[in-house]
Amino acid sequence: MISHWSDDTIGYLRECWDAGWSAAKCAKAINDKFGMRFSRNAIIGKAHRLGLAKRKQSTRQAAAPKPVRQSAPAFKQRGKLVLLRPAADDDAADAPNGGVTCAELLPHHCRWPLGDPKLPSFRYCGSPAIEPYPYCARHVRVAYRIMTEESAA
Repeated sequence: MISHWSDDTIGYLRECWDAGWSAAKCAKAINDKFGMRFSRNAIIGKAHRLGLAKRKQSTRQAAAPKPVRQSAPAFKQRGKLVLLRPAADDDAADAPNGGVTCAELLPHHCRWPLGDPKLPSFRYCGSPAIEPYPYCARHVRVAYRIMTEESAA
């Protein structure tokens, strides 16, 4: 591998680096003076290999982060939509044909789980789901409820 770093270019790099120039500015100066084509990353790598003093944190990183501007809400929301799942489910009797297995589940089926997933009798509701929810109308009413300040307390 041919090295384009001569004693002159290394000496000039040390001068530029010690003067506090950025790696990009050092690369431009060396390239202009010696007719080379070193990149900023080549300068950083060579400075590292030469053991030149590490730089302080750049001014871009040292600047305090700008505060995030809060956008105004499009509408005033009275409550918060939350997902609720009942601990026990007695829906198996209400599901059409006793529900569907995972293998029988199609995109338009309700995905409300019925029973214990560890048992072979586990099924999904299987009723027609309503857009954009993965559940039928009955299970959407159970799963999604508007929480108001009164009901949250």
